[in-house]
Amino acid sequence: MRLRTRLTLAMLLFFAVSLFLVEILRYQGVQWEVRDLMLKEARALHSMVMAIRQVYHHQFLDSGLPLTDETLGFLPAHALRRISVDFSNRNPSGISFNNVSENPRNPDNLADDIERQAIAYFRGNPAETERLHVYQLESGQTIYHYATPIRTEAYCLTCHGQSATAPASIRARYDAGYDYGVGQLVGIFSIKMPGFAIKSMTNRLFWMNLVDHLTGYLILFIALIAMLSVFILNRLRPLRQAALAVAAGDYRFTLPKGPDDEIGEVSTAFKDMATTIAEREQSLRESEQQKRELSDQLKTLLDGIPDILHLLDRNFKIVWANKSSADYLGITPDEMVGRTCHYKSDIPCSNCPSRVAFSTGQTAEEVISTPDGRIWGVKAFPLKDEKGTVHQVIELASDITEKLKLREEANQSSRLASLGELTAGVAHEINNPNALILLNLPLLQDVFDESLPILDTHFRTNPDGELAGFPYHRMREEIPQVLDEVQGGARRIKRIVEDLKDFVRRERTDRQENFLLNEAVQAALRLVANPIHKATDHLVTHYGADMPLLLGNMQRIEQVIINLVVNACQALPDRSRSITIRTSFDAPASEAVLEVADQGVGIAPENLPRLTESFFTTRREEGGTGLGLSVSARIVREHGGTLSFESNPGEGTRVILRLPVAPEE
Repeated sequence: MRLRTRLTLAMLLFFAVSLFLVEILRYQGVQWEVRDLMLKEARALHSMVMAIRQVYHHQFLDSGLPLTDETLGFLPAHALRRISVDFSNRNPSGISFNNVSENPRNPDNLADDIERQAIAYFRGNPAETERLHVYQLESGQTIYHYATPIRTEAYCLTCHGQSATAPASIRARYDAGYDYGVGQLVGIFSIKMPGFAIKSMTNRLFWMNLVDHLTGYLILFIALIAMLSVFILNRLRPLRQAALAVAAGDYRFTLPKGPDDEIGEVSTAFKDMATTIAEREQSLRESEQQKRELSDQLKTLLDGIPDILHLLDRNFKIVWANKSSADYLGITPDEMVGRTCHYKSDIPCSNCPSRVAFSTGQTAEEVISTPDGRIWGVKAFPLKDEKGTVHQVIELASDITEKLKLREEANQSSRLASLGELTAGVAHEINNPNALILLNLPLLQDVFDESLPILDTHFRTNPDGELAGFPYHRMREEIPQVLDEVQGGARRIKRIVEDLKDFVRRERTDRQENFLLNEAVQAALRLVANPIHKATDHLVTHYGADMPLLLGNMQRIEQVIINLVVNACQALPDRSRSITIRTSFDAPASEAVLEVADQGVGIAPENLPRLTESFFTTRREEGGTGLGLSVSARIVREHGGTLSFESNPGEGTRVILRLPVAPEE
C-alpha cells in the first residue's frame, strides 16, 4: 500500500473517530439542551395556566356570583380539566396538564401512579418547587413528567375551610375536602410531555449539527491532503525514483533542487549514500570474486576427499557436507543440509564422538557400525567461538570396513598358517608310528597265518584250551578280523593326515587344477568327521554319478564345503536331526551342484540377505566372527560360481553351491 493511501486512510480514520466522539458528546449536549428547552416550555405553560387559574378564580370570586350548581363549573378546579382536554385537541404535540390530588372532590382530578410519586416527592421535600422526571411505560413509550406543588392559599379556604362556612352548594355536593390550612400540600399541577416529541427534536438538532460538522471536517481533510501532497508526497517522488535507480545498480541519477528543509537534507544525504554504496559495491564485488575463487578451490579440495566430511550444529544437524557424504546417502550436498548425521539410521549413535566433542571441547574418535554393515572410523573436531564455547563440530568419517576385513582375514590367515605348521608337525609325528604300524602289520599277519597249523594241531588234542585268556576257537576267528581292522584304521589315519596336510599346504591361491567335486566333498567330510559325529546321528550323502571336472583350487573349495558343513552342524538343536549332502550335475547350466541341507533352527527372513556380509553373525556370543560365509562367498565368486540360501525358521536351511565345469581342451 502506498504512503499516500496509508496517510489518507490514517487521516480519514482519525477524522472519523474524532467526528464520532464529537457527535457522541454533541448528542448528549443536544439531549440536555432539548431537556432544558422542554423544561422551560413546561415552566411557561405552568406559569400561564396558573396565572389564568388565579385570575379566573379571583374574577369569579370578585364577581359576587352565587355558587350554585349552574355557576360551579366556573371554578378553576372544575374548568381546568375541560381546558386541558380542549388544549390536547388543539395542540398535536401530545402535551397534557391538570390539577390532581390524592383525594380530590372531582374524580377527574384523581392522581395516577406517576403523579402520586410526584406528590410523595414534594411531601418529602417541602422546599422543592418543581420536579422533572422521565418514565418508561410498559408500552415502551417515554414520558417526561413536570410537576409543581399546589398549596392552599387564604382564598382557597372559602370552599376548603370549615364545612359550616362553605357555600351551600359545596356542602350539598361534597362531603370531603374541608378543614385545610394555609400552605398545606393538597396536590400538584401535572404536565405530561411525550418522549417522541423530545426525541424528534433531539434527532433533528443532532442531524443538523452532524451535517455542519461533517462539512467542516471534509473541508479540513481535503486541505490537509492537499498540503501533504504539495509539501511532502510530491517531493518524495524523485527520491523514490532515485531509490529504484540505486536498487537497479544505477548511481547516475539527479535530484531536483528543492527548499532547504528536512526533505532537502534527506535528498542530499541520499545522494551521498548512493556515492558511498557505489564505491563499496565495487570493492565488495572484487572481494566476492576473490572469495568465490577461494571457495571454489576449497570446495573442489573437500569434495575430492573420499571420506565423509560434514559440519554439525549443536542439534546434530548438518550445516555443510562434501560430495562423498552426499553420495553415501544418494542425494546432493544441498539436500544434506538440515539432515541428521546418523548414517542411514533414525537412532543416534550410542558412542557418538561429536557428542563427546560438544560436551568436552576435545577431539574425539570412535569406531561406529552402521545398519548397512559398514564400519566407520569417525573423528570429531570441535569449533569454538571467542568465549571458548563449542558451537559446531567438524566430523570426518572414513570407511574402514574393507581395512578391518583385510586385517581380520590377515589375522585368520596368520592363525591358519600357524595351525598349518603345527598340523604339519603333528602329522609328521603321527605318520612315523603309523608307518611302523603299517610296516609291521603284514609281518604279524604272515606270522599268524604260518602259526595257524601249529596252533590247530596243539589245540586239537586240547579243544577247551585258551590263548591269552580266550577260547582258542574264538581267537582263531577274531584275530584275523582285528588285524584287518588295525590295518584299515592305520590306512585311514594315513589318509586323514594326508588330507590335512593337503588342506593346510601353503600354495598359491590362484593355482588352477582339474578336480572332482565329489573328491572335494569327501576330503572335507573326513576333516570334519568329529564335529559331524558330535552334532548328528543322521548324516546322509548322495554323490552324483558322472560328475564333470572342475577347474580351480580344490583346497579353497574344500574350505567352502567345510564352512557349510560346520554351519549345518552348529544349527542342529540335537543329534536326532539330520544333515543331507548331495552332489549333482546340471547339464543345461553346465554346472556342478552341491546341496547342504540341515534340519536345524533355520534363519530369520530379515537375516538371509546379510549372510555373506563381512562380520555379520548371529552367533557372536558363541565366538562367531562373521567371516566364514563372507570368505566362502568370495572364493565361490573367484571360481565363477554362486552361493544361495533357502531357510524357514524352525524348519532348517538349504545351501546351494554352483560351480561351472572345466572348459573342454
